[in-house]
Amino acid sequence: MSLGIVSFVPTFLVVFAGDLISDSFYFWLGSRGRQFVERIKFLHISSARLEKVEQHFKKHPGKTLLISKASYGVGSLFLVAAGVSKMAYQKFLEYITPMNAVRSTILLLIGYYLGRAVRYSDDYLGYYTLGVIILLPIGYYIFRKIRDIRRYKSLS
Repeated sequence: MSLGIVSFVPTFLVVFAGDLISDSFYFWLGSRGRQFVERIKFLHISSARLEKVEQHFKKHPGKTLLISKASYGVGSLFLVAAGVSKMAYQKFLEYITPMNAVRSTILLLIGYYLGRAVRYSDDYLGYYTLGVIILLPIGYYIFRKIRDIRRYKSLS
């Protein structure tokens, strides 16, 4: 793309297909695993909670799936929940396909326009990592001190 290594259309098709296949897998996992989800005790998921998930997906399928596509890390849980909620696969595809097209396009455009910055990313990544290693413990220490002070004041 911007570095001349790959072309946009084939790359888009591969990224889009991969996204659609993985989303379908998570949906299938949820649709086939409802009884399994109910049996996992540490999740504390009862039939009543699953009914609430079903009702939520019936009322707000588009919004919920949009949130799943916008949130990295927990998005797959939403897709599993869509399957658990007994949403029709056709309806799932009607919502998820355009969202995947938009998301894939945005990510590829970001990669296209920032592709040249990869050469310099190692320098910045090193500084970022060093900053996180230093600032995270300091932030945690400050958080603990503030929390301890508030507890002490509430006991007084």
